[in-house]
Amino acid sequence: MNATPKKSHAKRGAIAAGLGLALLTGVGGTFAYWSQSTNVGSGDITAGNLSLAVSGDAWYDCTANGTSAATDTTTSPVGLSGCSQIIDITAFRIVPGDKLKYVATATPTLVGDNIKADLTATLPATGSGTDLTKWITVAAGISGSPTGLTEADSGNAKTAIVALQLPSSVANQDGVTTTASLTDFKLNLVQVP
Repeated sequence: MNATPKKSHAKRGAIAAGLGLALLTGVGGTFAYWSQSTNVGSGDITAGNLSLAVSGDAWYDCTANGTSAATDTTTSPVGLSGCSQIIDITAFRIVPGDKLKYVATATPTLVGDNIKADLTATLPATGSGTDLTKWITVAAGISGSPTGLTEADSGNAKTAIVALQLPSSVANQDGVTTTASLTDFKLNLVQVP
């Protein structure tokens, strides 16, 4: 009776070894089939470019006074109809309902077969509890380019317009005597799909 278990273990071991060898040779083992690689390279892929140069900036008070600036909204920063230039923006005191515009010459560099970009603006909050930026809304655009910019616009000077508004919905005394730092006010050229 003792001989049968030994033969059974030996038989199982031999079967397992045979199966292991069969798997090794049939599935990714050390035996290889023929293969070949051919170089199909045909040159380099070069990345495009995106940059923005800004010059000649000015500030305008475009608060709607009658119908002359009726189309002058924050979400559609069109033209300067009904606006008057602000000589010193640091001396201007904004109140709820005021609309200001920053206007500059923006020259984009856009290089890429499928490149598209939009102009945006940011007026970052300072994090202070007395920061006026928490109430100001900001929108930006290129005059005459409602659909954004493409490679065809590269190198061509455009009129960039940023609209800032302290909405009339600011109530009570929210924002009274607070400031918004223009130190980190930025125009951004941002690639879009």
